[in-house]
Amino acid sequence: MKSSFGIALAVAVPTMLIASVVNADTRTYTSVIDALNNSGVSGSATIVVDTDAKTLDVTVNALGLLPNQVHAQHIHGLLNNGFATCPTMAQDANKDGFLSVLEGAVNYGPIKLNLTSPPTPFGPSPDPVLFASYAGTPDLTKFPTAPDGTINYHELITFNLNNSADAAAFAQLQDIDNQHIVLHGAFAPESVDTVGGDPTNIIYDGLLPVACGEFVLQDNGAGVPEPSTLGLLGFGAAGLLMRRRVKVV
Repeated sequence: MKSSFGIALAVAVPTMLIASVVNADTRTYTSVIDALNNSGVSGSATIVVDTDAKTLDVTVNALGLLPNQVHAQHIHGLLNNGFATCPTMAQDANKDGFLSVLEGAVNYGPIKLNLTSPPTPFGPSPDPVLFASYAGTPDLTKFPTAPDGTINYHELITFNLNNSADAAAFAQLQDIDNQHIVLHGAFAPESVDTVGGDPTNIIYDGLLPVACGEFVLQDNGAGVPEPSTLGLLGFGAAGLLMRRRVKVV
């Protein structure tokens, strides 16, 4: 008779190994933030999506912003999760020398997530063109103000899937590959983002896109065993040998 211990190891350990590699419940996305509208803004963003805990851990670091002004920041994306891009001046449809909020949204889509502190509750949105229907209405005072021209933002956003708006948002945001972060706010002619605005009147335009970055999925090491897992693999191999060699008399 062959040892049942060796057979058990041969079956159980590879199963444990596969489970430890495949059942990853977090994904990390990173973005390099580049200037729009010649703002000089630059930075980076990271989002860790935990599909088990239903959370997004969001970090944004940016510099070159106007100090002591409200700088709205959002995650944008096409609602069908189609291919989106950061806009260029080629999208300046009226050729006024500025990329307006509506001109930019053609490329990167509506707002799916308001990056405020504390997080904006999901629910009805204030504008069906600029916002996804579930994005909620942000309190502008909760966006960063860049007191020294920099933003260092971190927030853990939790989704309650019993709430229909949260569930709709998480369905769109649990995979944010090719979705975008956009920062807003700079001085510009009133006419850029205000219908009928005076092109000679320079105002602080809180809607003006000043930076954009595309999120890209990073390799979380899925399929690459940790050292402890490699140990299990060796242990499993030993079990296979025992299965072949050990006999009970």
